[in-house]
Amino acid sequence: MSGKLRRTKDMTASEIKIGGADRPGIPRFLAYGLPREKDDDQAVVHDLDGLTLHDVPLGHPDAFLDFDGVVVFAGCFEQIRYDRDGYSPPSVRYDSKDLDRRERQLYTLMEDGRPFVFLVPPIPNQAAFHEFDSRTDLFRRMLKALPIDWQLLDRPVPCLDSLVPEFKSFIERYGAASVAFTPGYRYADHAAILVGSAREFYGFEFIRRLFFLPSHAASTREEAVAIVAEAIRGVLAYRTRMSEEMPSWVGDFQFTKEAELHEQLDQHRAEAMRLDAELDAHSKRKGALCFQSDPLVEVVFRLLRHVFGLSVESEEKRIEDAKILDDDGNIIAVAEIKGINRGFKREDVNQVDSHRERLDLTADVPGLLILNTKVKAKSLAEKDEPPHPDIIKKAVQENVLMIRTLDLLRYADLVESGAIEKEQFHSTILGESGWLRVKDGTVTVVKE
Repeated sequence: MSGKLRRTKDMTASEIKIGGADRPGIPRFLAYGLPREKDDDQAVVHDLDGLTLHDVPLGHPDAFLDFDGVVVFAGCFEQIRYDRDGYSPPSVRYDSKDLDRRERQLYTLMEDGRPFVFLVPPIPNQAAFHEFDSRTDLFRRMLKALPIDWQLLDRPVPCLDSLVPEFKSFIERYGAASVAFTPGYRYADHAAILVGSAREFYGFEFIRRLFFLPSHAASTREEAVAIVAEAIRGVLAYRTRMSEEMPSWVGDFQFTKEAELHEQLDQHRAEAMRLDAELDAHSKRKGALCFQSDPLVEVVFRLLRHVFGLSVESEEKRIEDAKILDDDGNIIAVAEIKGINRGFKREDVNQVDSHRERLDLTADVPGLLILNTKVKAKSLAEKDEPPHPDIIKKAVQENVLMIRTLDLLRYADLVESGAIEKEQFHSTILGESGWLRVKDGTVTVVKE
């Protein structure tokens, strides 16, 4: 709760005042990533009629699992930029690390029986004849997982009828359908249409835990809070009416099929944990694009060891200096690893040669200059700047192979996908000098 502004709203007097005490027994919901002004990163607690709403921006540390339920607007995790020519696919920016974490929390929240609500304003599923990547938003990921087909309507449907009484007030105030869902047979027994018809629907719930409700796009943060609050009240009332809570003793009766289903569920959970661990490992590798000093060296070491199968050691006093060893422990190459907010310079190449001299090695021993260039770049395109030809020639003269961490990650991707053998990387770093360039799946060593 620390670091949050608390606003208590008297629903009768419609006053907002600072302060208010904790409210035991009142449902606590998280509104994650609501629309807000560009520089507004304030987390606010709204004490509303019948509920407490924690309104936090994207990236806030509050976990979904700390609340009785969560509400997000579909599309809140992604930023879409369209190309002016109208033919190129749009670019989409999103925080994959936060999104992966939130997806795991969503599944755990549902397993615990707590509700998760998607408010669905206009959100495109294709542009310029290109389908959007389903990984860029939590809404897209969940519909793919269910799976349920959906499409953005040519024009919104402003007049809707709620098929259940609990959402009548919400639909009358805020319901405008911009997205239509197509029912699938797989979950006919587990999903209920809330808004629409059997042929096409605009709002539904899945096992009374996952809700998709049509909504117009909020123009202000205050309007977003009002929309979220009304949706939550509908969800709470609906879940109360549809409650099928049973006394604990009914669990004493067991279907034969249940044991098999529990075993399958345990296997899926184990597989999900394994996949989560792999995703986390790949996510951490991307630190090579933004880290400096010790964190960068650690990431690069893991890549060299676990992806390329190299034996690597660092010098105790110079963490950014590394040695590559053969099976007998002999030095076969030296490496300089560091992060800088610029491109390659002559002094960087000279440092590799100085490293060889400190170890009493001749210039015949290959030198690697692994740099995370442009550490403060705002995009991959900004980082993808080639070294100057004069610096490349200098590296060739000094028997140094320059490797941007961007190229190192691209090479690692090729090895993991089976497109290239890691032994080719060994041959390249031990026998080539210049700039190791990896682009569009092709590896080249640029000499000038």
